[in-house]
Amino acid sequence: MERALRIWMFPAMLLLVACNRSPDTSAKTLGNTSAPVPAPMAQSTSRLSKLLRLESIGSTKEFLERNAGQSIAETETESKYMVDGCPVAFALNGKTVTSIDVTLAKGCHFDMAGILGQPSPVPVDGSFTFAEFEKVAGEAQYHSPCIDMCGNASDPYVDAIVPGFHANGFNDVVARAVFVEDDAVDASLHWAEQLKAVAGEDFVADTKFNCDASHDDIPRRLFSKVKVQEIIFGTPASDQNCQ
Repeated sequence: MERALRIWMFPAMLLLVACNRSPDTSAKTLGNTSAPVPAPMAQSTSRLSKLLRLESIGSTKEFLERNAGQSIAETETESKYMVDGCPVAFALNGKTVTSIDVTLAKGCHFDMAGILGQPSPVPVDGSFTFAEFEKVAGEAQYHSPCIDMCGNASDPYVDAIVPGFHANGFNDVVARAVFVEDDAVDASLHWAEQLKAVAGEDFVADTKFNCDASHDDIPRRLFSKVKVQEIIFGTPASDQNCQ
């Protein structure tokens, strides 16, 4: 009887040990590496992570507000929200959402896997660099409305655009930084200088670089350590006319 009891208890003890093992939460986090890595399940079920999915583009504003909540500002072409500590904007065509813009504010956490078509979580914690963005999103094309003699009408910016394709509904995924912070401003100035040296002043002044990616190695290197300020997802993200 005692021997039979020992035989029964051995597999039960093995099962107990297996159940007490800690779950694997080793998913890579973009951004603040000193902060604890949120569990994948917590990321994938957040309100913002539910918005950042392929099927959100083309949905109605009212449908997406089930997760976004009440808007804090609206115009005919845009509505703004605060979702999970992140400023979020919907670009609108009538009532249809054509793109979603997330500002990477401090304390902003979400999972980017849904817009990248990745099966595993891609947690974002605060901001991250353009090099880190390309590492998870793929090689980007670098666009800007202006990198030289821009004037003071508005703040120019750089967009690192990963073009959409058939499987993701031709939705572009974009990392953006406005030329306000010193590192972004410096990178833009060097971009203009180095581009003029290899392609000429007209190539820069006429923003032909937005339609010709042959020199994208220059901004890719210069902006590699610059912090991304916004993530934009939609179709199409680029407003450049390259016809």
